[in-house]
Amino acid sequence: MFQLPVPISDYTTDLKSALDNSMRILQAMLDICGEEAELRSALDVILLLQCLLQGTHPARSSLRVLPHLNHKSSSDKVLKRLEALGISSLPQLLEHESPVAVLSQGGLTDRQTREAFEVLQKLPKLRIHWKIYARKLEQGQGEEEDYKSVNEEEEVIYERIHPQRVITGDGEEVYIHHVEPGAELQLSVQLSYANRPSTIAYTPRHHKQKTAGWFLLLGDADEEVDELIALRRAHMPKRNRADVTFDFSAPDVPDTTFVLTLYVCSDTYFGLDQEVKISIHTGGTSEGQREFSC
Repeated sequence: MFQLPVPISDYTTDLKSALDNSMRILQAMLDICGEEAELRSALDVILLLQCLLQGTHPARSSLRVLPHLNHKSSSDKVLKRLEALGISSLPQLLEHESPVAVLSQGGLTDRQTREAFEVLQKLPKLRIHWKIYARKLEQGQGEEEDYKSVNEEEEVIYERIHPQRVITGDGEEVYIHHVEPGAELQLSVQLSYANRPSTIAYTPRHHKQKTAGWFLLLGDADEEVDELIALRRAHMPKRNRADVTFDFSAPDVPDTTFVLTLYVCSDTYFGLDQEVKISIHTGGTSEGQREFSC
């Protein structure tokens, strides 16, 4: 289906027009997801956007975005050989210490390996660093504090909350941020690249050039909740670095543990998304737990 030629040139023109309009429609759909706090719907819209830009399908291997691995029956054998070598996705190949050797062992010729590697070098190796901060209450601030004028300037100070190492009953290690119930929290995220990706994104099946960026979504991925807390966009074409913050509040219920997920999704590439689990407990720090810094 992906290799079928169009019968007349008018179809190509119509396809370009449909793709241009679909980008605007998908952006509007994403804005609606943000307004309605729909996490799963927002992720599905982003996935559709990635597939349209790369000319692929979510059920296909992310490796098929590379040249000589897409749309041909001969590439199926190469993909099977790569899987036998422990490479079943694009991030695994991108982070491999010797991708040229792996592609060659997978069955590509020297020329095909060189061309695939040239594209691989253009893709971003994303690194995510994050910290949780809690708003620090001034001494004497609390229920008995006098109300302040809304026009009065107030310095807001946030204090970093270091995660604590906790051993569960199953012997599993988890790291939990302990905060007070109802605390005002801030998630600080820093994105950076471990390489120097191309400024212009690799989109061989799309008719327009574009720069690659990232969507950052913070939400509760529990099926019963499915809440999108906030959605941000980040671009870093020059500095190869971006800083993003999310402001939210902990539940007012004491002694409660909740898990939020930070999704970092490409607005261009299929298969390079990352996610981070953030565990937060309301009720202070337990004794005997050892501090652990991210």
